[in-house]
Amino acid sequence: MLFSCLYLLYIVLLLLLFEIAVFNFGLSAAIPPADFTGFLRPELPVSAWFDEDHNRGFMRVENFTSKIYRMWKVDLADLDRDGTREVLLGVWLNKRRHDEPEPHRAVWVLGWDEELKALRELWRGSALARPLRDFVVREEKLVAKEKVGNRCFETIYEWTGFGFTSNRRVSILCEAK
Repeated sequence: MLFSCLYLLYIVLLLLLFEIAVFNFGLSAAIPPADFTGFLRPELPVSAWFDEDHNRGFMRVENFTSKIYRMWKVDLADLDRDGTREVLLGVWLNKRRHDEPEPHRAVWVLGWDEELKALRELWRGSALARPLRDFVVREEKLVAKEKVGNRCFETIYEWTGFGFTSNRRVSILCEAK
């Protein structure tokens, strides 16, 4: 774990040194390729880097570098349909839940603040309706793969402005792990 944290700190420092070298001295530096890239808007790219175990990472938008999150996944969706995508962040949480082991998976939503030129946390959900195994974005909606006991479900969640509400849940075959 210490090595993972040091590796992420190394990448953050490389990004900061890159900015100093390029903008102050016109030099260039090699930055490790991002593990995730996308666009909040066509002119607003977002990148994310993960540690080796995919348990921690950070994001970068324009000149903003996020804090290091205990994250396992990043995806984008225009949840509020305003033309700017939000970041859906799969995070590890240690909060106790009766139906989840510790740590367990959760989804947070981050939005771009144009005035601050920074990502800010819009919603930090401790859980969805059922224990989360994975998620994808489909048609600007959160599609969660959930598991309760030996039963698996695919649930489609719509953004309400503060959190999600499920509008459809279907039983699916559980994938072997």
